[in-house]
Amino acid sequence: MTSPPAGDGADAPVTPERIRTALSARREFVRETEDGATGQHEGRMYEVSLVNSDVVVRQALPRIISHDSRRALVQLLNDWNRDRILPTLQLSEHTEGVGVVSTLSVSAAAGLSREQLAEVIDLGVVLGRGALDAAQASIPQPSGDAD
Repeated sequence: MTSPPAGDGADAPVTPERIRTALSARREFVRETEDGATGQHEGRMYEVSLVNSDVVVRQALPRIISHDSRRALVQLLNDWNRDRILPTLQLSEHTEGVGVVSTLSVSAAAGLSREQLAEVIDLGVVLGRGALDAAQASIPQPSGDAD
């Protein structure tokens, strides 16, 4: 019996190079990062990286919310994270305000097959997009944007 090619077996270690290959297979590869790569899906950027032994998929809401709305945003994110398992929504601090980041983290300590890695990335992108869309729908537009 022959063993599967390196990188194809269920227990193949996940590396930044394997992440880049997986994003290239999605035809969404945008640029290489130290720990993985960034992609773009339906006009939104996302990042996939290897953090310790976890595959982490992150996306940011393409909008910065004023500092005045921070308290309400924290409550919204707390409610989301309390009521749902995946993905986690977090606050991100910016000079001009606060943002929202979606994070899906999956352990790859035992290794992942090519198909499993592709599925983790797909889940992170799709679930993250849905979570950010839901969060954005709950955040009032600034009064100047209504017109």
